[in-house]
Amino acid sequence: MARSIGARSRSFGRRAVAAATAAVTALAGVVTATVLETATAPQVAVAAPGTPGVPQDPTQLFSEDFEAAGDGTNTLITDYVGDDSSYTADPFWADRPECNGFVIDATSTKGDDDCSEASPEVETPVESFDHMQGMALGLGQLEGQADPSTNAALTSYTADATTPTGGLVVLESDPLFTVPAAGGVFQVTANAAAVNCGASQAELAISLVDSQGNEVTVPNTGFATTVSPCAATDPTTVTTPAGEDLSVSLVTFTSADLTDLTPGETYSLRIRNGVGASQGNDFAIDDIAIQEVTPQLDKSFSPTVTPVGTTSTLTFTITNTSDLGAKPAYSFTDTLPDGLVVADPANAVDDCGLFFWGPTPGSSTLTVGGPGLAAGFTSCTFSVDVTSATADAYTNGPDNITDLIGLQPPADADVEFTDDTPTPGLAITKTADATSVVPGGTVTYTVTVENTGGVDYTDDAPATFTDDLTGVLDDASLDGTPTADAGTVDTSALPDLTWSGPLAVGDTATITYAVVVDDPDDGDHELTNAVTGPDESSCTDGDEDGCTTTTPVRELSIVKTATPTDALVPGGTVDYTVTVTNTGQFAYTDDDPASFDDDLTDVLDDATFDGTADASTGTVTYSEPTLHWEGALGVGDSATVTYAVVVDDPDDGDGTAVNTVTGPPESSCVTGLEDGCRVTIPARALEISKSADVEDAAPGDTVTYTLTVENTGEVDYTDDHPAVVTDDLSGVVDDATYSDDATASAGAVAYTAPTLTWTGPLAVGDSVTITYSVVVDDPPAGDDVLVNGASGPPEARCVPADTASCVTRTPIREFTVSKVADPAGQVAPGDTVTYTVTVTSTGTAPFTDDDPASFDDDLSGVVDDATFDGTADASTGTTTYTEPTLHWEGPLDVGDSATVTYSVVVSDPDDGDGSLANAVTPGSAGSCASDDACGTVTPVVVPTPTPTPTPTPRPTPTPTPTPTPTSSTAAPTPTATTAAPTPTAAPTTVPTSEGGNLAVTGADLRWPVVAGILLLVVGALLLGISRRRRNE
Repeated sequence: MARSIGARSRSFGRRAVAAATAAVTALAGVVTATVLETATAPQVAVAAPGTPGVPQDPTQLFSEDFEAAGDGTNTLITDYVGDDSSYTADPFWADRPECNGFVIDATSTKGDDDCSEASPEVETPVESFDHMQGMALGLGQLEGQADPSTNAALTSYTADATTPTGGLVVLESDPLFTVPAAGGVFQVTANAAAVNCGASQAELAISLVDSQGNEVTVPNTGFATTVSPCAATDPTTVTTPAGEDLSVSLVTFTSADLTDLTPGETYSLRIRNGVGASQGNDFAIDDIAIQEVTPQLDKSFSPTVTPVGTTSTLTFTITNTSDLGAKPAYSFTDTLPDGLVVADPANAVDDCGLFFWGPTPGSSTLTVGGPGLAAGFTSCTFSVDVTSATADAYTNGPDNITDLIGLQPPADADVEFTDDTPTPGLAITKTADATSVVPGGTVTYTVTVENTGGVDYTDDAPATFTDDLTGVLDDASLDGTPTADAGTVDTSALPDLTWSGPLAVGDTATITYAVVVDDPDDGDHELTNAVTGPDESSCTDGDEDGCTTTTPVRELSIVKTATPTDALVPGGTVDYTVTVTNTGQFAYTDDDPASFDDDLTDVLDDATFDGTADASTGTVTYSEPTLHWEGALGVGDSATVTYAVVVDDPDDGDGTAVNTVTGPPESSCVTGLEDGCRVTIPARALEISKSADVEDAAPGDTVTYTLTVENTGEVDYTDDHPAVVTDDLSGVVDDATYSDDATASAGAVAYTAPTLTWTGPLAVGDSVTITYSVVVDDPPAGDDVLVNGASGPPEARCVPADTASCVTRTPIREFTVSKVADPAGQVAPGDTVTYTVTVTSTGTAPFTDDDPASFDDDLSGVVDDATFDGTADASTGTTTYTEPTLHWEGPLDVGDSATVTYSVVVSDPDDGDGSLANAVTPGSAGSCASDDACGTVTPVVVPTPTPTPTPTPRPTPTPTPTPTPTSSTAAPTPTATTAAPTPTAAPTTVPTSEGGNLAVTGADLRWPVVAGILLLVVGALLLGISRRRRNE
């Protein structure tokens, strides 16, 4: 809420007020301030005559806006020097500690002593200074300043310490102006502000002081003799520099008209504050002005030259000032020059409502008394005919005026009476308001006719002229009705336009008419016409100076072309040509050139322009995205501008190049949408997408590919210009075999290793589907991933071929298995054998829970000689045992391995075949890490009891070597597991069979034979596993 600074308002109860509001009569007291020297010489009030009927602005005699010290300054009024004056004031109202007489704005800085006498319990000095700034700010807002914070004003803020006397001078100027000898009407204006209006309210009295010290009180328009800023009915809220919302009363003072100033006397300005109070009584003043608002008197004769014995009309014009304020009554006496008298009859006319106006024929004195001018009054006239019996020239000016009251004196008015025989004369002048015009444009013609002779043209013998519009109306048509300020215009006989009318000597008639140029203009593009008058005129033939006008019609033909226009091709070049031809009758010059603008906005999204262009004449400039040409161009001449763009490769724009050339209003390309102004090059565009029917594959799988090709451009592909799409299978056939089964829903498809090619016509919006398949090799010989990409012509979306939508990547799932036994050599009954199976993902696709890697380990050749408890440990995945097969399966990321371990205990006694032989079989997508990696053979050796008689050893015969199988799946060749017992071992006793066996007395040949048999068995098993896997 706005603050009214209530602390100061409420302090009436705290402190007695020494003086109440002074009576208005106290304002006539003696001024105690000393008048300074005049800053500038007083102005003489005078208004410039010569604009009868047209109000002039008031004559500014003095103004003070307190801005001379500059923004942000802090100046006491007695130190301030304005543009027109310096100032004095009574000491109380120019006292920094008392907080009075500051010229400041809202950006000013408080001085140390400023407002130091303020009562802290009411307001601090800082608050008081801030509130003064708020008043200056409010006055700036009242005046509508762009930055009210820099508005300076004269501010006072009584600081409570001292109670002033009512009627002290707040401001007094140097002598400002001198009243002219004829007197005049004067006006004073000012703006004022106040705060703390709940306490004592300042009453400001304005007066003008003559050189003798006499005061002329300046009342307002309501004739109140003081200005009361607190009289504002709607206070304004301003935010002070300290951020406080302050309620400020703002008023504008306009004085009543001052008519009683002494002619020849010089006046200064004095402002008093009639209130003597230290509470409230806070105010600011700004924009003080004194101006003369005296109405103007003018005189004129018509005709100004006339024969002796004839008459001339003397016309008086009273014209108000532009404020159009009410003005007091006026009067004067006009004494005609010797030899000039009122005619008989006088033909006196009064449009002003004069109190006194009664010219007497033969008299040389005219006495005038007029009423006060009402508010809003502009001008009025009164007139009388005068004559002379002798040939002479007369001047009736300000020196002929006496007893002038309430009017500014006139300028000289001249009239001549001659003995010459009068002759008619008519000056005709014709002009056009345009030196050239465009189709659809308007040309306004003005014909001025002046009676330059000595004979009046009358209704019976009028002035006349004819304006021949033949050379205009072939290109244009009349716009509206011609007008004339006198006489009559006739268009009934077009193409001749005629005017006629009475025209007194010295009078002028003005005729205007307009034509609108045809659009398009089918004429000769030139508006030529001539006005002719009677023999005494200045245009007897029409070809004289000032009688003919020629207005050429501007017209430009602009045509734009491009090569090629059928389609944009990435990497290709488009050549543009713009041809400009001057088809009008106006010759374009360097100062007034022909021009066009070529907007490349919708080209540059698809192409690149290097900014250079060639012009056969004129100058080309380029400011992206607009190419501009201008140059001189004679009638019928042409200019050619060429430039080129290179289509982007790839084209990342909209695929369509559209650009428009526009010219001036007279051109054929005003909007750019006209024929020949716009070039559109449509887009060839193919959208290619490719997919595979599986995300990954295993050896032996079939992968089916689908290619979709759609014409998304604006141009059909035809048999002569077909669409072509290729699919590179080089990244596929290293791991798979093409099935030679490609089909297409339209067009033709062919395969030449390693590329599949589709060719065919494709209309806009149509699409074609191509399908084919490959079978993954078993095993894959390449990089274990099927990668291939489709590509098309440059306008295809899939360029280059690694664009995601055009490439498929099908990884191949593959793993290897290897198995080892620990110990790797022979074992004895009761020993433990630990088996480890390692599975490694060697492909490019992972195995998952839904599609796991797996193997089966057949233990049938183990459990006849050993015991297995059915448990196994797996580093990942799960194992199950269904005698005699151990099964494992599980997820496996690319490159990862899984390890499965389990153990068996050799039976004691061993009732089996004496050999632990088993082989692991990889599941789908698996293979053995090497030819002998999937199986193990562990011989069981039964210890031989020590014989009682130790037989004599005999040489060990050399065993016949067991042939090594040549098959890739043959069992591994025994090494340490098939070695013969060491020579130091005790002889082995073979259990007695039912048939009876002889004791072995030499080397034991049973184990090598058994090992060989086992190797053959394991080899056969591995061969079967391998064949089974290839058939899966």
